Amino acid sequence: MKIQLNKRSSLVEFVLNQTVLLLLIGFILVMSMVRTSFLAWWNIQSILLDVSIYGVVACGMTMLIISGEFDLSASSQYMWAQILFVTLLNVTNNPFISIVLTLISGALLGTLNGFIVTKLRVNSFIATLGTMTMIRGLCLVFTDGKMVSTRNTFISALGELRFWSFVSYIHLHRSIDYCFHYIRLYKFWQKIICHWWEY
Repeated sequence: MKIQLNKRSSLVEFVLNQTVLLLLIGFILVMSMVRTSFLAWWNIQSILLDVSIYGVVACGMTMLIISGEFDLSASSQYMWAQILFVTLLNVTNNPFISIVLTLISGALLGTLNGFIVTKLRVNSFIATLGTMTMIRGLCLVFTDGKMVSTRNTFISALGELRFWSFVSYIHLHRSIDYCFHYIRLYKFWQKIICHWWEY
């Protein structure tokens, strides 16, 4: 009797802890029955490509949510990074410089959010709501409301680059995802992040 109760409690605990995973599996099963092409290889590649674009941003958001904070400006920063990168690429025609400067810009904006929240003690929801509006305004002024595009061959080659039948963006997302996973699990890094957050 006790064994049955333990099995039942462990099953309930598993369902409660893995609700999102079970819902995802259920969604996949339903969609595969509704649309037979859902599990087609080309559709799986398309889904993974779409997920990889926003998955990198989601990794950073996960760290914030775990620590009890939130960042509403993530989508605006994502938009600004694209605009800045393409503009720098058109001006310098140097992908390395464009990537580095874009990363520095993102780090500065992230530092600004962190300073407002941790040092000025402004609620993260309110603080990032303000920076979200500011960055969106910056994007509008910077582009003058026009579309920004590039014909750089590096971007075209990067988009067409494939490893094991998957485009490079998918592998990039998985690499960053694994890095965040091990940082989250490794106690040494957990202590450093918690110590930094307290100060």
